[in-house]
Amino acid sequence: MKNWNIPASSLAFFAIVLLCGIGGGIIFENALSKEQLELSTLDVVSMIFSIALSTASIVLAVVAIQLGRSSEQAMIQRSDDSTARSHEIFAKTVEALESIKSSTGVTEKRIEDIIAGRAGELSSVIAERLGEKRGGGEELDANAIQQMLRETLASHTPQSASERDDVEEKRKELAERRRRQEEIYESMHQSLLEAISQQGGVRAIKAGHGTPSQSQKGTIDGIDAVFRQGNTLIGLSTFRPSMRKPDQEQANSLVSSLIQPIHSGIISTLFIVFFEPASGDLSNTFAKALSTVKDEIANKVKIIQLSKNDISSWAAETFGNDATGSTDA
Repeated sequence: MKNWNIPASSLAFFAIVLLCGIGGGIIFENALSKEQLELSTLDVVSMIFSIALSTASIVLAVVAIQLGRSSEQAMIQRSDDSTARSHEIFAKTVEALESIKSSTGVTEKRIEDIIAGRAGELSSVIAERLGEKRGGGEELDANAIQQMLRETLASHTPQSASERDDVEEKRKELAERRRRQEEIYESMHQSLLEAISQQGGVRAIKAGHGTPSQSQKGTIDGIDAVFRQGNTLIGLSTFRPSMRKPDQEQANSLVSSLIQPIHSGIISTLFIVFFEPASGDLSNTFAKALSTVKDEIANKVKIIQLSKNDISSWAAETFGNDATGSTDA
């Protein structure tokens, strides 16, 4: 169905033309008729009043139409403004939520940094206190340990801005010390790999870093490097001087992962190298773990402690004259 859009002024014009046409027709008809039209004063007044009422009705109708249209336009404008404001409020809300999320992330990072900076110190203090208690022959039950933990945490929790600054400074010092230790280890690790690769008849199959895992059976992914010398494949894994001493169960699991390539027949010899100044307890712990392995496998594993100055001479002595199997821990 087609909608017709006719302006109010046109409607008013048509209505006036219609009335004029009706009035003119009546006047023309009466002018042609032979009868004489007599109008009393009351009839004239009534006619004028009727015309005035008709004209007023038309004007009111036109005004009503115009008001209706104005009202419709105002409602549409208000709806558009309301929609625009809703979008603006939504955008500002999203921006505020993003700001809150960002500040929350910064706060979480700050808390993590504080915890990371205090964890090492707290663990050392707790270990010392436990050692003192055990060394004095005092038995420790769960309640005593809980009380000791409360006292240690309370005494090492920063309460002021200056203490928090001290914690931050210690955290930075710890991070810097770890970075330097990592650089020293990487330097010694690369020097050892290069020294072995430079020996005659030795070719590197893999050189980098491995991650020991029980799920890596039948692969060399768990050890750092593999070298071919003649028809023999020789494995190598190095450990950081700053490595914390694992408990015996962890050492057993680590050794079990490292010797997987020997079990699988991929390599014939594995060197486990601890760079000095690593604690001798580390090599002793690994040696104890190795003692739980079958002799035919354990005899193919060599535990070595090397200083930076001994790297080149050890590589030449071990790999330079096909003497791989003759170097003991």
